[in-house]
Formats: sequence, structure tokens, C-alpha cells
Amino acid sequence: MTDSMKDSLPTITTRGRRGPKPGTKRAKPEAAPEPSQLMSYLAAEAQNRNHTPAELAKHLGIGYVYLTQLLSGKKDTARLGRDILVAAADYLDVPIAEAYLWAGALLPTDFVHGGHAREMSGEQFDVMSRHSYWGGFMPTRKEWDSLSDRARLLVVMAFEQATGTTLTEKTMVPKQIE
Repeated sequence: MTDSMKDSLPTITTRGRRGPKPGTKRAKPEAAPEPSQLMSYLAAEAQNRNHTPAELAKHLGIGYVYLTQLLSGKKDTARLGRDILVAAADYLDVPIAEAYLWAGALLPTDFVHGGHAREMSGEQFDVMSRHSYWGGFMPTRKEWDSLSDRARLLVVMAFEQATGTTLTEKTMVPKQIE
């Protein structure tokens, strides 16, 4: 087909239900939600066991459609009930608390007493930055302050484990109330 033949063809534009009006920009597709860590682990374990999603849903005590929504990240696992999280922990052979953490129902900062996780700047940063070994690996104070509570807690917990020191007051053992 020659260029003159192409020019003589009618131009077809679509409007309304068939497509956007000429000259309009298409909206960028939104990023697909990501599944929680718990759902990623459940999907991997189901695959290792050669279980179908329907079999996994049955084990968790939920419907197949709800499972697919959880696996796709369309439903929030942080709101799952205890019975489902217990079943998930059983399926993965992990402690129930781990399932709560992976689901996002508990955060690592929930295990630190009295807001110390939110205050992970002052004394803890100073102690770690002055340490003979860790000091050289510490971020600047500005970088430290820009980290999430979770990231700061991870660094503090790694420092405590490596050095045998305690910088945070943990709430692992409940206090006796008289």
C-alpha cells in the first residue's frame, strides 16, 4: 500500500465506551498490591507440599476466593482472626507469634516496652555510634532519624545480640500485678 492510499483511508476514532476520546491521556495503571510475608510463605509451603490453593484454603478454614484475595494482597492479613493465624502457624510449623508478625498483626516494635522503639534515637544511637567496632558502620544521625521504627529496632537488636548489651527494655515477661 502506498502512502497516498494510506492517506485516503478514513480515520476511525473511538469515543465513549469503546475507548478514550482523542487527545486524552490514559491513566497509569496502579501498582498491584503485594501479598504479606505470611501469604508468601504459605504459598511457597503449599507448592512444596504439592497442595492446591483449594487444599490450602481448606486447611486454613477459609474459602478459596478469600484465599486468592489474601494471596494477591487485595485483602489485609493484619486483620485475620486468631483461628486462621493459628491454622497458618500449624501449616508452616512455626510459633503462632511468628504468624502474627508475618501477617502484620504484630509489629517487632510491639515487643519493646513503653515506646522505646519510637525513641530509638538518643542514647541508643550514641552508644552504638561510639562503639569501637559498630561505630564505623553506623549511619549518620540524619540517616538514622529517617529510618523506620522497624529498621532502627532491627539494628538495635543486632547490636544487643552481637555485643551482649541491653539498650531496650523488652516486654517478653509480663510483670506480676499484685
